[in-house]
Amino acid sequence: GKVVLVTGAGGTVGQALAQQILQGHPARLVVLDAHEASLVRLAALLETNRGGETEVQYVLADVRDRTKLDQTFRRCRAAVVFHLAAYKQVPLAESNIDQVLAVNVLGTANVLESAIAHGVSSFAFPSTDKAVHPHGVYGVTKRLVERYLSSPAITEAGLAIRVVRLVNILGSQGSVAEVFARQIE
Repeated sequence: GKVVLVTGAGGTVGQALAQQILQGHPARLVVLDAHEASLVRLAALLETNRGGETEVQYVLADVRDRTKLDQTFRRCRAAVVFHLAAYKQVPLAESNIDQVLAVNVLGTANVLESAIAHGVSSFAFPSTDKAVHPHGVYGVTKRLVERYLSSPAITEAGLAIRVVRLVNILGSQGSVAEVFARQIE
């Protein structure tokens, strides 16, 4: 019965999560992604499976754009946010540090600050096992965000924050399992 917003909804995990959220009958599901084709694929998937019970809004936006995020939060009035938007491909992260920092760290700060400013009650952030003892850019960005989310300034904002560390997700785009399957073929 609540409004739920999912950032990075066009990715493998975002698509699966959006489908599960619909099964919980939210008042509205708002899915946000910066990749147009991913949103189109997600719309096709959700529209064939949702049964028309829940309104779904599709927002083409980049988490680096705080103005667009604030407009989205103001319009949708989300109670729950699942923040999945991130660059996750380890080899690309090492050669595109500026972009990974901008999306993973600054983008997360933008989403969180918009969530706080617009009265969101629950914020879920999937991190990675690579944040435990980071050796690369991706792990470092996730660790920085974990530290930020647990800082006193954020925890005192009255928002319930949940951080979940994930490992490689089978079947996700670019996962190590996908690479192994190609090698086996």
